[in-house]
Amino acid sequence: MSEQIYVNGNTYTLGATASPRGNSGSTGALFVGNLLPGFTYDLLVTAYNFAGFSGVAGPIQFFVPEGFYPNPPDQFSVLNTSLNTVILSFRDRSLKETGFKIYVRGE
Repeated sequence: MSEQIYVNGNTYTLGATASPRGNSGSTGALFVGNLLPGFTYDLLVTAYNFAGFSGVAGPIQFFVPEGFYPNPPDQFSVLNTSLNTVILSFRDRSLKETGFKIYVRGE
């Protein structure tokens, strides 16, 4: 089970951790992934050390719109096949994808 804390009657699940930022007052950015489009999220942050946890900063609330995720490819087709290979074609409809995954099911 994921680590959780309870604040003002709400349950928060650990989504990320960060290394110390240096001196008090320093700022930085932190990536929180695996968020789903179409959902509203509440985030908060707490500091910790050997003595325990601080109070919390937040929560802040934000909505992840549908447009943050890549568009699916289209015009998907088989161009050529041989005994054990296939050459596929599709049109890329996204600008910022980091790759494509091809899933296979055989019968």
